Amino acid sequence: LCFLLAVGFTVVIYVDDRDRPAEPVPLAVDVGLGGLCCLGVWLRRRWPVGFAVTAIAFSFLSSAAGGIAFIALLTVAVRRRPAVVGAVTVAAALVCTATVLAGLDTSMPWWQAALSIVFFATVAAWGMFIRARRQLTQSLRERAERSESDRIVQARQHERLRIAREMHDVLAHRISLVSL
Repeated sequence: LCFLLAVGFTVVIYVDDRDRPAEPVPLAVDVGLGGLCCLGVWLRRRWPVGFAVTAIAFSFLSSAAGGIAFIALLTVAVRRRPAVVGAVTVAAALVCTATVLAGLDTSMPWWQAALSIVFFATVAAWGMFIRARRQLTQSLRERAERSESDRIVQARQHERLRIAREMHDVLAHRISLVSL
């Protein structure tokens, strides 16, 4: 799904960009970096931070890689601790700002760059929420399994105690019969 989302975003960017005047970055470089980022989506679970850093670096020159950087940031936020997420989010915000200041993305006014930074922060927060929710669900599942196993152990102990009492009563009755 993320791969299709990345490809769809790339296609939308290029269809939207075809009426623009000449860009500082050649179209072949932009398409190549966007395509590499689309293929890199397949590696995002194995190396989330490496993929995010690469996508963010590519987004300096490729407008399609900027959209894929959101997917990469979400993956980092879901799979890594908050300190790493914060560092990657700051890097994404700096690259977005540097792209606008360097004039590499002439179609993006400053307010859209600021909005992109807000979107990066929102995606990071959403990913950290997903991570916290998964951790909570996992801990509740482990707790329920532990409770179930404790309940089974306790039931076995009660059954053994009941059998021991019954055997004691039977043995005491037989010994009293023998003594009579």
